Amino acid sequence: EGAEPGQVLVVHVEKITPHNIGWTGYRGNTGAMPGWLGDSNVGPTSKVVEIRDGRIIWNDKFSIPIKPMLGCVGVAPARDRWVNSWAGVWGGNFDIQEVTDGAQVHIPIQVPGANLHIGDMHALQGDGEICGGGGIETGGIARLRVELKDKPADMTWPRIENDEYIMTTAQARPAEDAFRTALSEMLLWLEGEYNFARKDAFMFLAQVLEARITQFVNPTFSYVAKVKKEYLEWTR
Repeated sequence: EGAEPGQVLVVHVEKITPHNIGWTGYRGNTGAMPGWLGDSNVGPTSKVVEIRDGRIIWNDKFSIPIKPMLGCVGVAPARDRWVNSWAGVWGGNFDIQEVTDGAQVHIPIQVPGANLHIGDMHALQGDGEICGGGGIETGGIARLRVELKDKPADMTWPRIENDEYIMTTAQARPAEDAFRTALSEMLLWLEGEYNFARKDAFMFLAQVLEARITQFVNPTFSYVAKVKKEYLEWTR
């Protein structure tokens, strides 16, 4: 209530608790590399797993620790209609593993009321989400808290924080455009909030930036760019 363009909706992810069953699958011709190795000769395949005691039971010999996340956190876009497989400046289906317990997702509000939407819970997801339905898809309970803040003048895309990092993200095709946009947003954040000159921000990020592609299968690809907060304490 009271959310308006010119503000940021801050979504505090307090706790994600997945259900005890998960699913993953590969359709045989989708994902990060359709046709890259020729015909897959796999065909549609899927796997149902038990989630027990904080672990994914892959088989009777191997289990994997869960890392629950929300693949989709967004507000209503300002124009047009988008199905929820898309992501953009409004957030959406960006599939970033850092959207987990303790994260704060800062999303520029596009329309009055914001219209927050969340979903696409994964118990675990590898970088790239390479099979399309490639995370351990599951349901569960997400405890969230939201607040409104004024939007920084230099902010266009969502930002993410946790106790250790500040993060920017962007979605685009080709993937290098997503990286360049996320990098641009990080440069602007360092200038606007941490008192960097542009030339110094470039040289600083050349040493400390962490960046990777988190999904390579949606209509636009997601990059996250990260800087450790401990590297920024001297700027305050």
